Amino acid sequence: MGWLLTVPCWGERYIAHYLSVTLPAVNAALLHTNRPVRFLVHTDNERAFAGAQFGGDVEFRSIEIGDPYVTYGQANRDALASAWEGEYVMLTGCDTVISREFFSVCERRFAEGYRAIFGTAA
Repeated sequence: MGWLLTVPCWGERYIAHYLSVTLPAVNAALLHTNRPVRFLVHTDNERAFAGAQFGGDVEFRSIEIGDPYVTYGQANRDALASAWEGEYVMLTGCDTVISREFFSVCERRFAEGYRAIFGTAA
């Protein structure tokens, strides 16, 4: 059982932030799990991610940008539909920085029987 990390990320500003701040934090947190990881990136500019160092396999999907809340919801619905049975799914924003303990703490809670964990940015 592994992780599916969703990355709804479009627009020059958000892509730049994801690549310079969010992705390095995610990769640092991935050092605390031994599970396989898949990234699913919904974006309007796959080329902007060229050379990015993802801490797992990565798949890009084009997304038509409209109302940002609708687009974000469509990306999350697609990600949930793309999850493999038994896979942990992390729905996130491209500008949400997680702690390095994120994955290990979530995995402990899942082992205790939790089925969902909600975290929010402060």
